[in-house]
Amino acid sequence: MKMKLQKGMIINTSYGTGPYEIKKIKSGCTCPEYHRTINGDDTPSETHNHIVVKYLDEKQGSAPGYLNGYRDDGSNVWNDDKIIVKSLNDYQLSLF
Repeated sequence: MKMKLQKGMIINTSYGTGPYEIKKIKSGCTCPEYHRTINGDDTPSETHNHIVVKYLDEKQGSAPGYLNGYRDDGSNVWNDDKIIVKSLNDYQLSLF
């Protein structure tokens, strides 16, 4: 069974940021990748999610963070970045 990103999960990114707690997921977006847009290409992207996260490292402050362009499985539609699930938190509780 493939895991789907869900609110409450504790995650890191493959490029070394985190840990974060997923607070909200906006799904079904097809916005173009930012760099394409500034170069005049507004071609829609593959369907993806925009994720609002809470930093769990006190040094990052209390403002929310944003992870954009991720599929439900944690891979990114625009590059090779991945979300790494560290804890299933609320997800595990919902299985029982």
